[in-house]
Amino acid sequence: MARRVEWFPAELAALVPATDLPLSEWAEENRILDPINSGLSGPWRNQVTPYLRGIMDAMVDERIEEVSCVKATQMGLTEAALNLLLWIIAEDPGPTMLVYPRKEDCVAIFDHRIKELLRVNPVASRHLSARRADKKKESIVFDRMVLYFGASTAAADLASKAIRWLILDELDRYATWVPGEGSPLQIVRKRQRTFWNRKILKFSSPTTVDNLIWQEWLASDRRRYWVRCPGCGTWAWTTWANIRWPKEVRDPDEVKRDLLAWWECQTCRAKIRDRSIERERLIDGGKWAPEDARSGKDGPVGGTYRAHAGFHLPALLSTWSSWSDLVAEWLEAQTDTDKLQAFINTQLAEAWEENVRSWSESDLRGLCLNYPSGHVPEGARFLTAGVDVQLDHYFFVVRAWGEKWESWLVDHGRVESLLELETRVFDGAWSGRQVDLVLMDSGYDAWTVYDIAAARGDLIRPTKGIDSAKPIPYQATRVDRNKVTGAVYPGGLLLWLINVGVWKDKIMRFRSRPAVVLEAVGRVGGEAPGGWHLPIDVSDDYLAQVVGEKRVQERNRKTGRVRWVWRPKYRGMPSHYLDCEVLATVAADMLGVGSDAPPARAKRTESAKEGQDRPARKRGSWMSWK
Repeated sequence: MARRVEWFPAELAALVPATDLPLSEWAEENRILDPINSGLSGPWRNQVTPYLRGIMDAMVDERIEEVSCVKATQMGLTEAALNLLLWIIAEDPGPTMLVYPRKEDCVAIFDHRIKELLRVNPVASRHLSARRADKKKESIVFDRMVLYFGASTAAADLASKAIRWLILDELDRYATWVPGEGSPLQIVRKRQRTFWNRKILKFSSPTTVDNLIWQEWLASDRRRYWVRCPGCGTWAWTTWANIRWPKEVRDPDEVKRDLLAWWECQTCRAKIRDRSIERERLIDGGKWAPEDARSGKDGPVGGTYRAHAGFHLPALLSTWSSWSDLVAEWLEAQTDTDKLQAFINTQLAEAWEENVRSWSESDLRGLCLNYPSGHVPEGARFLTAGVDVQLDHYFFVVRAWGEKWESWLVDHGRVESLLELETRVFDGAWSGRQVDLVLMDSGYDAWTVYDIAAARGDLIRPTKGIDSAKPIPYQATRVDRNKVTGAVYPGGLLLWLINVGVWKDKIMRFRSRPAVVLEAVGRVGGEAPGGWHLPIDVSDDYLAQVVGEKRVQERNRKTGRVRWVWRPKYRGMPSHYLDCEVLATVAADMLGVGSDAPPARAKRTESAKEGQDRPARKRGSWMSWK
């Protein structure tokens, strides 16, 4: 007589084959959105985010090993990843790891998302262990699998476990290097070697072209969301160039309030109004296909598909953002490079490319306008100067500033003495205007520079350059007395520490900004506001020095961290005028060039004029002023 075999419930469940439903359909049948973390609580509905269907289905497609998604913010992709997590627990269990940038992120996800996810979704909660010890912030033990939480900064989290399913969220915020181990992405890939059916999913908003998610996207089959024009029937993938608005309207509030933006077919010029039923139909009927596919009768055809699927997800497809909202944000970003980068990264889901990391003199001459040195354009708000102090001479630049960072080089040169510097720069005039603020480097002869600044404190501020990985642009420290002469500075003298890398990056963006704007908008137009202008007669020496450095990546040998730094193109190549431009730009920031408010100090005070009337003796006499 055959012996009867008793099976445990978990063993019986393991014998049930995984569903053959695509993940998008499975989610509609099984996923419940909790009211704490979702504005749309209740059953999952694909019609709310139709563009997520193809991405979710690729997550469980046996032919696909990797999924990389470069995305705008707030597109619902985190919820799609949680749909996958529920599917893994219920249908195809295996050791799984969720990786986040920091430990704090792991704790927050565990406390605020995963607990609620399991509480309201019985399809997964029924597989939980009854033991309290199996539910920890580092891992959750289910009846057929373990779910781990890892931080990109912790080598122990990433390197000690064999993992079949890897879900990596916000990849571009990861640590670039784990001490003693290497790149977090390289570490976690090694954890999957023993699984033939492994899967790795990577999601993130992009930052720059060199960072992780954009490089992963470039290595994929690069799928785009194709939509069909209701006018001519042409299929094409959505780009920012499809979004239009009245050319004469430049007020962001007006565009947003009146919903003035529309989608326009690039073939037949058919238009679809914002927030219309036609817009919903356009996006709902879209299909994912590689960008090298071509338009067919019923959708995109052809294209190169790979086992590494990549998806590009801009906010143009978002259920929650109107096209007019995006246009308004775009218009607001036109006078602020940092806002422009944020828009391109977080809304267009495109990588910000510092498209000129190393300029040539001929490139820079392309920024020259038809005005002579010494001319201050009408409407300039104020003038700033930067002075680079050398052992026995000085370099300087004078720059005029308009609205929202637009600037014009007014004067530059080399002088051989303090007296000449005072005459030409401190008390000089250009089109009847004088400089409002001078920043003076104290790298050489620091104590002399301190005394100059103490004597004319409202006009001159001493600085010292620092090279820091922290994003702090500048900060002040106090100097109470002159260690050489013993002179005391009443109330203390502020020495400004300038993070030169931050400001060289900013100047580089100013130079490349018109090209970035035109490339991102996909249209031909005039020069963008906020440009960085040079006079027609700028000297060759100035051009050579301003392009004398390049931006390169360097790795710290101890920590393995990589960061961008500025280094001379060639050993011994000077860049004094670039240093002067940094100081003049910081001075403009101190005066409030980026705001609409009146300048912090648009003209000199009487105390400055009194300082100018004091007798100038020999070079060292600055320190003897009382």
